[in-house]
Amino acid sequence: MKFWGGGAPENKLLVGKKIGFTQKPTDLKKEQVSIYPKTLSKVFSKSAFTMAEVLITIGIIGVVAAMTIPMLISGYKKSVVVSSLQKNLSLFSQAVQLAEAKHGFTDEWPYCNEDSSIECTEDFFNNYLLPELKVIKVCTPEESEICWTDPKSLSGNIGYLEGKSTVIPAITVLLGNGSSIFMWAGAQNTQRPHWQIWIDIDGPMKGPALIGGDVFGFMLDYKSSVLNGNLRRKGVSIAGAEYSDEDILRNDSQYGCSKSVSGIYAGRYCGALIQHSGWKVPKDYPVKF
Repeated sequence: MKFWGGGAPENKLLVGKKIGFTQKPTDLKKEQVSIYPKTLSKVFSKSAFTMAEVLITIGIIGVVAAMTIPMLISGYKKSVVVSSLQKNLSLFSQAVQLAEAKHGFTDEWPYCNEDSSIECTEDFFNNYLLPELKVIKVCTPEESEICWTDPKSLSGNIGYLEGKSTVIPAITVLLGNGSSIFMWAGAQNTQRPHWQIWIDIDGPMKGPALIGGDVFGFMLDYKSSVLNGNLRRKGVSIAGAEYSDEDILRNDSQYGCSKSVSGIYAGRYCGALIQHSGWKVPKDYPVKF
């Protein structure tokens, strides 16, 4: 047995080789060397795709994306509408509860001596709601475009909820959450003590400015009352929430959530329809998102 330098015995398996490397090409037989390129060529030629196959695959992916992406976007927009509606309802309900802790129950709150009084609306908002909300700006009718975009009804009519209107004198407010409101006294003297608070969930100069699309009505009632045989509870509620009949919410001749309803009030009950549907936008909803 031969010994190398340090005393290690000769290992015939290592002769002509280096540890960690393969045999030298010169140690291989000619037929071994010549077979490898052919073998590799066959492997790679079998795993490659033709141009036609690549184009077909891309086409299939495009078709699937074209079918699914619009549905995903629509579903996301619907969830944003529902979430914003819920959050603003909760926001104003909490504001009223905080105001009650300071001023007593709403049953005892003052109301306007005349219908649609802008002075009374300003006074009420500044004393009862403003301290409980994060407000960026309160706008007078003359500067309403800063806080409010006049919306269309579902039938495409403008004339209701106009910031500069003298028929419905209202204050408009830009909130810290990005929403804006249109608030007016309504028929407080001739009907019942209540306020109308309309919410544009994405604020002025954004979105479609459409009643039932991004604009929804809330009612603030001082007392519970019965209207047309239906109970409207005190506090903040969505306009039309007192109706449990879905047909009324959809097809009321003035306020129904349907494009077949004409006039400036069409869509007023859309928020209540979403709430009635388990806080979901119905499949046959008149506004497409």
